[in-house]
Amino acid sequence: MMLLAGIVAFASGCAYTQMGKANDLLDDNRVADAIPHLQKAVDDGSKAAAIELAFIYLCDCTVPENLAKAREYYHRAQTMAPQPYDQYLDYFMPQVKARLMLADDNPDNDVAATTILRGDRYKDDPPNLDILALCYATGQGVQRNTGIAKLLFERAISSEPMWGSHHMAVFDYAWWLAVSADADFRDGPRALSLVKGESIDKDDPWRTEKLDTVAAVYAANDQFHTAVQIEEKALSQLRHDIAQHRDVAWKLRYYENRLKAYRAGRPWHFRKDQPISGPHMIAASGDHQAA
Repeated sequence: MMLLAGIVAFASGCAYTQMGKANDLLDDNRVADAIPHLQKAVDDGSKAAAIELAFIYLCDCTVPENLAKAREYYHRAQTMAPQPYDQYLDYFMPQVKARLMLADDNPDNDVAATTILRGDRYKDDPPNLDILALCYATGQGVQRNTGIAKLLFERAISSEPMWGSHHMAVFDYAWWLAVSADADFRDGPRALSLVKGESIDKDDPWRTEKLDTVAAVYAANDQFHTAVQIEEKALSQLRHDIAQHRDVAWKLRYYENRLKAYRAGRPWHFRKDQPISGPHMIAASGDHQAA
């Protein structure tokens, strides 16, 4: 989920040129190709590019998560001299900080992270509502509360769309309703009601992940024949993605594991001991856990 899609850099001329190239590529959903241009823009003083890169390495499914790089670009953004019209970036910096704290191995940071996400300025921000919902669902940084988690996911869906984040919120929620490790959170019928009305275009940049989600939803409703058909489509699309960008090859065995489960007439769930770093993990890792 690109939180800064279409961002414009008001920095040096070189940084502006590199950001222009990067944004053209991001508009075409060529995230991996945009990274070198964003890196050059950072070197030329673009704080916006640094924040964009931090988000990419934290929560973009098309690029493997890399906390070290996310942290590096967050710290570089912190130390950059302010440029004209940079004030709007103050909205995004705390979000990066919160996600870094949730993703690290220090549970003492989690309360501070959720405090940021619970701020009034983010109350209608679908990606942050998604993250906060998952925190309540798993008890990370807050007291576990399934009811609040579901209310926050529902709010993310009903909030004002931001660069397509509303649409992704639907699939995020459906995914967790289908695959959560906690039986009391899972709700197959509600998940199915969410995805049935959603279209997945041939050129949708999230087509692979969305098909994977829909397959999991049908499996959660014991419709395994349909789940197998859709997961096979997801695998076919993933192989096409891999041919374009080898960076996404790490997803292959997880999709294959889910297809194997559906063919055996089993839904796929997270294991209870699996760490969860955010709703963006549509291409989730781990082995199947029986219901």
